Amino acid sequence: MSYFAEELGQPDFANLTGERAWFPGSLLGRFESALAEKRRPFLSKQAGEHLGAVIHRELTKQYEWNSIQEAIAYLPKVYTHLIRGDRAGIWIMEEIAPGFVRVRENTPFDCLFTEGLLSGLLRGLNARGGMVRHPSCRKESETERFCSYELIWMKNTRS
Repeated sequence: MSYFAEELGQPDFANLTGERAWFPGSLLGRFESALAEKRRPFLSKQAGEHLGAVIHRELTKQYEWNSIQEAIAYLPKVYTHLIRGDRAGIWIMEEIAPGFVRVRENTPFDCLFTEGLLSGLLRGLNARGGMVRHPSCRKESETERFCSYELIWMKNTRS
């Protein structure tokens, strides 16, 4: 959480820690704007990785799972535990199989942030060879309302 406070430059943000803490979606929009002002796009991916780690910690506290894809299926629930209110966004699990998940989202984050979030979650779940692909983007289409991401990892006994 301190990473987000440092980037946003708001001491109030640091007070959103604790067992029942959550982020208002509007605050994350301000955070995204603060990153954009720095004109270093990969900071956004790094910030997403940090949020992916936060999501992994919350996932571990709240749920039990038997496979990586089962854990990832909880992403929409954990996300709404952490981020609420206006502009929080939507996650939809589209396809789930061993070694593969396709998810769609419409959140205030840019695509690099979301790729980082998903990569950070895969890393936290110890997904061997985890990769995130971004096959369709709402910003590149006038009709698409969601970005689509594919999470791929090596199948094993806990895949």
